[in-house]
Amino acid sequence: MSDSGSDKYVSDLGNYFDEWIANMDPSWKEKYKGLRKAHAKSPPSSLSRVGQSATANLQLPTPDPSPPTSPAQTFSALAISQPVSPESTPPSTTAVYCPDISFSLIDFNPPVPPPLFVTEYYEVRKSDKKGMAAYARKNIKKDTFIMEEDPLFIAEFMEVYYKFENLTMEQKKEYLTLCDWRGLEREKILAIFSVNRFNTGDSKCGIFVKSSRFNHACHPYATCTYAWVPEKRQLVISTVVDVKEGTELTIAYTSNPSTLKRNYGFWCDCPGCPSMEVREAEQKALDKAFPRE
Repeated sequence: MSDSGSDKYVSDLGNYFDEWIANMDPSWKEKYKGLRKAHAKSPPSSLSRVGQSATANLQLPTPDPSPPTSPAQTFSALAISQPVSPESTPPSTTAVYCPDISFSLIDFNPPVPPPLFVTEYYEVRKSDKKGMAAYARKNIKKDTFIMEEDPLFIAEFMEVYYKFENLTMEQKKEYLTLCDWRGLEREKILAIFSVNRFNTGDSKCGIFVKSSRFNHACHPYATCTYAWVPEKRQLVISTVVDVKEGTELTIAYTSNPSTLKRNYGFWCDCPGCPSMEVREAEQKALDKAFPRE
């Protein structure tokens, strides 16, 4: 089709449309307005495709009763891995009820974190109370040497920063994982040294990373004791009672339990600890000497 033929076709189409509009019955507007008013006055049920009498008698089918509940069983990989033959496999559109498997949050046990480290006699893992603790891996006889450890460093208080800076990067990271208390020392490096030091004589103290994981219990409730052996330059820990497997291994940080809060930031919960009156008096003295910022 030429350009002139296209123009004529479009022009004729426009004329036909104008003529169709002019000859249209204008009464459709009034009919439409009346239909809208009728729908606005009708109740909602009249708009349903099903009559009101039909919906009144409509009865949904009652589902089949559920099968009886079976005893709860822990979901396991074995239940998933059971082979299913192709003949017994139901169609994908069929719902299948499995009474022998139940999913229960109560049955779910979160994974236990691995021990921090393990020795022949004990392992250090998360404590049942707080932080880390040492637990016997087997029955241990009294007077058994369970630990001999070299010091990370030995220092007086004035030498702590110097000794710390001379450590390797890995040793520094290990040191900084130890517990600290900011009651007497506000700075972390000194606070760690303050509560983890073992007396090595000559006004000096040593840091023994593994031995620091032993928690405190007052005499005679501690299960272990420790001693610095100058000849070997090691800290030696041994049992003072027979210890059963799974028992927490403890040492006594001090022979005077009333100083625990002042020096270590906690009160022990063993029967040998001070009374509540002594604890409250000590706490008031600490609050006065070291007011909170």
